[in-house]
Amino acid sequence: MFLWSASLIATTLIGGLVPLFVGKSHRIQHGFVAIATGLFLGIVFLHLLPEALVPASGGLPTPWPGALVLTGVLALYVVENLVLPGDARNDSHVALGWSSFVGLSVHAFASGLGLAAVRHDPDVAGVLFLSIVAHKAAEGFSLSAVFRLSDQGTRRIVMLVALFALATPAGLVLGVKLLEFLTSTGAQAVTALAAGTFLYVSLGDLLPEVFHGREDRALRLALLVIGILASTALHTFGA
Repeated sequence: MFLWSASLIATTLIGGLVPLFVGKSHRIQHGFVAIATGLFLGIVFLHLLPEALVPASGGLPTPWPGALVLTGVLALYVVENLVLPGDARNDSHVALGWSSFVGLSVHAFASGLGLAAVRHDPDVAGVLFLSIVAHKAAEGFSLSAVFRLSDQGTRRIVMLVALFALATPAGLVLGVKLLEFLTSTGAQAVTALAAGTFLYVSLGDLLPEVFHGREDRALRLALLVIGILASTALHTFGA
Protein backbone atom coordinates (compact mmCIF):
# COMPACT_ATOMS: atom_id res chain seq x y z
CA MET A 1 0.00 0.00 0.00
CA PHE A 2 2.91 2.35 0.68
CA LEU A 3 4.29 1.83 -2.83
CA TRP A 4 0.85 2.46 -4.31
CA SER A 5 0.49 5.71 -2.37
CA ALA A 6 4.01 6.90 -3.22
CA SER A 7 3.46 6.19 -6.92
CA LEU A 8 0.16 8.07 -6.93
CA ILE A 9 1.65 11.11 -5.19
CA ALA A 10 4.73 11.21 -7.42
CA THR A 11 2.73 10.88 -10.63
CA THR A 12 0.36 13.68 -9.60
CA LEU A 13 3.23 16.02 -8.74
CA ILE A 14 5.02 15.32 -12.03
CA GLY A 15 1.89 16.17 -13.99
CA GLY A 16 1.35 19.31 -11.93
CA LEU A 17 4.84 20.64 -12.59
CA VAL A 18 4.42 20.78 -16.38
CA PRO A 19 2.23 23.94 -16.61
CA LEU A 20 4.50 25.71 -14.11
CA PHE A 21 7.72 25.40 -16.06
CA VAL A 22 6.69 24.99 -19.72
CA GLY A 23 5.74 28.45 -20.92
CA LYS A 24 4.34 31.23 -18.76
CA SER A 25 2.61 33.44 -21.33
CA HIS A 26 -1.13 34.12 -21.13
CA ARG A 27 -1.60 32.43 -24.50
CA ILE A 28 0.19 29.24 -23.47
CA GLN A 29 -1.64 29.14 -20.12
CA HIS A 30 -5.01 29.24 -21.89
CA GLY A 31 -3.80 26.50 -24.20
CA PHE A 32 -3.08 24.35 -21.16
CA VAL A 33 -6.54 25.14 -19.76
CA ALA A 34 -8.13 24.09 -23.06
CA ILE A 35 -6.40 20.70 -22.79
CA ALA A 36 -7.39 20.45 -19.12
CA THR A 37 -11.02 21.18 -20.03
CA GLY A 38 -11.00 18.35 -22.56
CA LEU A 39 -9.61 16.03 -19.89
CA PHE A 40 -12.33 17.12 -17.45
CA LEU A 41 -15.10 16.60 -20.02
CA GLY A 42 -13.77 13.15 -20.87
CA ILE A 43 -13.55 12.17 -17.20
CA VAL A 44 -17.09 13.27 -16.38
CA PHE A 45 -18.89 11.91 -19.46
CA LEU A 46 -16.83 8.81 -20.23
CA HIS A 47 -15.87 7.67 -16.74
CA LEU A 48 -17.81 9.17 -13.83
CA LEU A 49 -21.36 9.51 -15.14
CA PRO A 50 -21.53 5.96 -16.58
CA GLU A 51 -20.24 4.51 -13.30
CA ALA A 52 -22.57 6.67 -11.22
CA LEU A 53 -25.75 6.06 -13.23
CA VAL A 54 -25.21 2.50 -14.52
CA PRO A 55 -23.08 0.54 -12.01
CA ALA A 56 -21.68 -2.86 -12.97
CA SER A 57 -23.94 -4.72 -10.52
CA GLY A 58 -26.71 -3.77 -8.12
CA GLY A 59 -26.47 -0.16 -7.10
CA LEU A 60 -28.67 2.61 -5.80
CA PRO A 61 -32.34 2.64 -6.81
CA THR A 62 -33.71 5.34 -9.08
CA PRO A 63 -33.71 8.34 -8.69
CA TRP A 64 -30.87 8.40 -6.12
CA PRO A 65 -27.90 8.34 -8.53
CA GLY A 66 -29.24 11.32 -10.48
CA ALA A 67 -30.16 13.11 -7.26
CA LEU A 68 -26.61 12.73 -5.97
CA VAL A 69 -25.16 14.05 -9.24
CA LEU A 70 -27.45 17.07 -8.88
CA THR A 71 -26.34 17.45 -5.26
CA GLY A 72 -22.71 17.57 -6.39
CA VAL A 73 -23.53 20.30 -8.92
CA LEU A 74 -25.44 22.42 -6.40
CA ALA A 75 -22.92 21.86 -3.60
CA LEU A 76 -20.03 23.13 -5.71
CA TYR A 77 -22.14 26.10 -6.86
CA VAL A 78 -22.79 27.00 -3.23
CA VAL A 79 -19.09 26.63 -2.34
CA GLU A 80 -18.02 28.81 -5.26
CA ASN A 81 -20.64 31.53 -4.91
CA LEU A 82 -21.51 31.63 -1.20
CA VAL A 83 -18.69 30.03 0.80
CA LEU A 84 -15.49 31.23 -0.88
CA PRO A 85 -14.15 34.60 0.37
CA GLY A 86 -15.41 37.66 -1.48
CA ASP A 87 -12.14 38.30 -3.30
CA ALA A 88 -12.09 34.73 -4.58
CA ARG A 89 -15.68 34.99 -5.86
CA ASN A 90 -14.94 38.28 -7.60
CA ASP A 91 -11.90 36.85 -9.37
CA SER A 92 -13.27 34.22 -11.75
CA HIS A 93 -9.85 32.60 -12.14
CA VAL A 94 -9.47 32.14 -8.38
CA ALA A 95 -12.98 30.67 -8.11
CA LEU A 96 -12.22 28.38 -11.04
CA GLY A 97 -9.09 27.08 -9.33
CA TRP A 98 -10.85 26.29 -6.06
CA SER A 99 -13.83 24.70 -7.81
CA SER A 100 -11.47 22.46 -9.75
CA PHE A 101 -9.61 21.61 -6.55
CA VAL A 102 -12.82 20.53 -4.79
CA GLY A 103 -14.12 18.53 -7.76
CA LEU A 104 -10.84 16.73 -8.38
CA SER A 105 -10.32 15.98 -4.70
CA VAL A 106 -13.74 14.36 -4.30
CA HIS A 107 -13.07 12.19 -7.35
CA ALA A 108 -9.55 11.30 -6.18
CA PHE A 109 -10.79 10.33 -2.72
CA ALA A 110 -13.49 8.13 -4.26
CA SER A 111 -10.83 6.43 -6.40
CA GLY A 112 -8.86 5.58 -3.26
CA LEU A 113 -11.95 4.06 -1.65
CA GLY A 114 -12.53 1.92 -4.73
CA LEU A 115 -8.94 0.72 -4.75
CA ALA A 116 -9.19 -0.26 -1.09
CA ALA A 117 -12.32 -2.27 -1.79
CA VAL A 118 -10.62 -4.52 -4.39
CA ARG A 119 -7.09 -4.67 -3.00
CA HIS A 120 -7.38 -8.38 -2.12
CA ASP A 121 -8.06 -9.30 -5.77
CA PRO A 122 -4.63 -8.89 -7.46
CA ASP A 123 -5.93 -8.90 -11.02
CA VAL A 124 -8.70 -6.34 -10.47
CA ALA A 125 -6.61 -4.22 -8.11
CA GLY A 126 -3.69 -4.12 -10.56
CA VAL A 127 -5.84 -2.91 -13.44
CA LEU A 128 -7.61 -0.33 -11.28
CA PHE A 129 -4.33 0.94 -9.86
CA LEU A 130 -2.82 1.39 -13.33
CA SER A 131 -5.95 3.22 -14.44
CA ILE A 132 -5.78 5.60 -11.47
CA VAL A 133 -2.06 6.24 -11.99
CA ALA A 134 -2.71 7.00 -15.66
CA HIS A 135 -5.24 9.65 -14.63
CA LYS A 136 -3.12 11.19 -11.85
CA ALA A 137 -0.68 13.00 -14.13
CA ALA A 138 -3.56 14.42 -16.19
CA GLU A 139 -5.41 15.57 -13.07
CA GLY A 140 -2.31 17.17 -11.56
CA PHE A 141 -1.67 18.90 -14.89
CA SER A 142 -5.27 20.17 -15.05
CA LEU A 143 -5.29 21.52 -11.51
CA SER A 144 -1.95 23.25 -11.91
CA ALA A 145 -3.04 24.80 -15.23
CA VAL A 146 -6.21 26.37 -13.83
CA PHE A 147 -4.46 27.67 -10.70
CA ARG A 148 -1.78 29.20 -12.90
CA LEU A 149 -4.39 31.46 -14.50
CA SER A 150 -5.18 33.08 -11.15
CA ASP A 151 -1.56 34.24 -10.77
CA GLN A 152 -0.94 32.03 -7.76
CA GLY A 153 2.75 31.75 -6.89
CA THR A 154 4.63 28.68 -8.00
CA ARG A 155 5.29 27.56 -4.43
CA ARG A 156 1.61 27.89 -3.51
CA ILE A 157 0.50 25.92 -6.58
CA VAL A 158 2.97 23.14 -5.80
CA MET A 159 1.63 23.00 -2.23
CA LEU A 160 -1.98 22.80 -3.47
CA VAL A 161 -1.16 20.09 -6.00
CA ALA A 162 0.73 18.20 -3.28
CA LEU A 163 -2.31 18.47 -1.00
CA PHE A 164 -4.52 17.18 -3.81
CA ALA A 165 -2.04 14.33 -4.41
CA LEU A 166 -2.81 13.05 -0.91
CA ALA A 167 -6.55 12.63 -1.63
CA THR A 168 -6.35 9.20 -3.28
CA PRO A 169 -3.92 7.73 -0.71
CA ALA A 170 -6.21 9.13 2.02
CA GLY A 171 -9.17 7.36 0.42
CA LEU A 172 -7.10 4.18 0.17
CA VAL A 173 -6.06 4.25 3.84
CA LEU A 174 -9.53 5.16 5.08
CA GLY A 175 -11.08 2.54 2.83
CA VAL A 176 -8.87 -0.15 4.30
CA LYS A 177 -9.86 0.91 7.84
CA LEU A 178 -13.58 1.02 6.98
CA LEU A 179 -13.67 -1.82 4.47
CA GLU A 180 -16.35 -3.73 6.38
CA PHE A 181 -18.68 -0.75 5.99
CA LEU A 182 -17.72 0.02 2.37
CA THR A 183 -20.41 -1.24 -0.01
CA SER A 184 -20.86 -0.96 -3.76
CA THR A 185 -23.74 1.46 -3.23
CA GLY A 186 -21.55 3.63 -1.02
CA ALA A 187 -18.87 3.79 -3.68
CA GLN A 188 -21.52 4.60 -6.28
CA ALA A 189 -22.85 7.45 -4.12
CA VAL A 190 -19.40 9.04 -3.82
CA THR A 191 -18.85 8.64 -7.58
CA ALA A 192 -22.19 10.32 -8.30
CA LEU A 193 -21.24 13.28 -6.09
CA ALA A 194 -17.86 13.51 -7.85
CA ALA A 195 -19.61 13.42 -11.23
CA GLY A 196 -21.77 16.37 -10.21
CA THR A 197 -18.78 18.45 -9.13
CA PHE A 198 -16.94 17.63 -12.38
CA LEU A 199 -20.03 18.48 -14.42
CA TYR A 200 -20.28 21.90 -12.79
CA VAL A 201 -16.58 22.67 -13.18
CA SER A 202 -16.44 21.47 -16.79
CA LEU A 203 -19.53 23.23 -18.15
CA GLY A 204 -19.96 26.11 -15.71
CA ASP A 205 -16.36 27.25 -15.26
CA LEU A 206 -13.85 25.72 -17.64
CA LEU A 207 -15.62 25.93 -21.01
CA PRO A 208 -16.48 29.65 -20.62
CA GLU A 209 -12.88 30.31 -19.57
CA VAL A 210 -11.46 28.54 -22.62
CA PHE A 211 -13.54 30.56 -25.10
CA HIS A 212 -14.02 33.87 -23.28
CA GLY A 213 -11.75 35.70 -25.76
CA ARG A 214 -11.96 35.74 -29.55
CA GLU A 215 -8.30 35.05 -30.25
CA ASP A 216 -6.98 31.58 -31.09
CA ARG A 217 -10.45 30.01 -30.93
CA ALA A 218 -9.67 27.39 -33.56
CA LEU A 219 -6.48 26.44 -31.74
CA ARG A 220 -8.25 26.25 -28.38
CA LEU A 221 -10.97 24.07 -29.88
CA ALA A 222 -8.30 21.75 -31.28
CA LEU A 223 -6.57 21.56 -27.89
CA LEU A 224 -9.93 20.88 -26.24
CA VAL A 225 -10.49 17.94 -28.60
CA ILE A 226 -6.96 16.70 -27.89
CA GLY A 227 -7.78 16.72 -24.18
CA ILE A 228 -10.96 14.73 -24.78
CA LEU A 229 -9.08 12.22 -26.93
CA ALA A 230 -6.40 11.90 -24.26
CA SER A 231 -9.07 11.25 -21.64
CA THR A 232 -10.66 8.67 -23.95
CA ALA A 233 -7.30 6.91 -24.30
CA LEU A 234 -6.83 6.90 -20.52
CA HIS A 235 -10.31 5.47 -20.04
CA THR A 236 -9.69 2.77 -22.65
CA PHE A 237 -6.37 1.90 -21.03
CA GLY A 238 -8.02 1.51 -17.65
CA ALA A 239 -11.01 -0.43 -18.91
